[in-house]
Amino acid sequence: MNILIACACAILISFGLTYLLRKFISPKLGLIDVPSDGRRMHAEPTPIGGGIAIFLAFAVGMLVEFEHLTHFIPYLIGGAIILVCGIFDDRYSVKPIIKIAAQAAAGIVLCVCNLTVEHLSFFGKTLDMGIFSYPLTVLWVIAVTNAFNLIDGLDGLCTGLSIIAAGGIGLIALIGVSSEAFACAMVFMCACIGFLPHNRFKAKIFLGDAGSMLIGFVLAALCMEITYGDASTVAFPSLMPIALIGIPVFDTAYAIVRRIYNKTNVFCGDKKHVHHVLSARYSHSNAVVLMYLGAIVCDGIALIMTGGITGEIVGYCLFFAALAYGVVRFGIALMHKNPAEDMAKAADSATEADGNREAGET
Repeated sequence: MNILIACACAILISFGLTYLLRKFISPKLGLIDVPSDGRRMHAEPTPIGGGIAIFLAFAVGMLVEFEHLTHFIPYLIGGAIILVCGIFDDRYSVKPIIKIAAQAAAGIVLCVCNLTVEHLSFFGKTLDMGIFSYPLTVLWVIAVTNAFNLIDGLDGLCTGLSIIAAGGIGLIALIGVSSEAFACAMVFMCACIGFLPHNRFKAKIFLGDAGSMLIGFVLAALCMEITYGDASTVAFPSLMPIALIGIPVFDTAYAIVRRIYNKTNVFCGDKKHVHHVLSARYSHSNAVVLMYLGAIVCDGIALIMTGGITGEIVGYCLFFAALAYGVVRFGIALMHKNPAEDMAKAADSATEADGNREAGET
């Protein structure tokens, strides 16, 4: 009952606070995303700051679900570090190295609270990471945090993917008999649900870097919680967390390889992510739906991996089959003579088509 009340509070607080942010607070704080470059998919200045609403709703929800409040401390401290850095980045645009430092600090908080990548597990065999668990944990937090930051390119995309991932984590937490991870996952999922109505196409407010990085951090911690947490009574394969957040992870890996191949700055943003490719071909809304479906498939693969050795083998086969499909489907862009120009034009055409359609409906 406490979890149900906490989830209801998280939805209501997130929804109400998001309304206040987009109407009053964000404009007064100067938290506005102005489409001043060619990477933006929106045409009008839009408030940002959704991460503030999600963080506060998550915190209040866990306060209501007081049974696991002390377990929430690393999420609270690490999330606050990420949120503050993200707000400064949204307002003043900080350097990438500063954001990475903040993400590393949040990862260190998890290490101090004994939430680490303790071992690697494959087919029932485990390899204890020992002292290497700490740097591996920090690297995991940085990677996942940036993966969700990069995937936040279409209205409702990052938020919806986080809801699906948190739901999958909650189900696996039940299998692993981890009530702490289940409570955190459900309350966080509901905090994101409360924000989604404001963020769906055509978005009235964005997550901003503060929101997308916060989502990545929380999901990174939750993935470790269900896989390595002390409360979990089942040993899950180490590939399972990657499957749970497979879409953002694949998009980030794809972006890194693409930028290295094209000899461009790895930290330089572009409009050639997977969601840009899909929106250029299927329209904005359809691209988001397709990526939601892909995330659900990834959750299903992760759930299959929890079914013992047999489930792990089947899950690995499905995972690598999905990975091969993604490489064939999207990796072909790397072979374009001028992929930067081709895909930017395709994305711009899709944006223009969406605008013309809206004008016609009006």
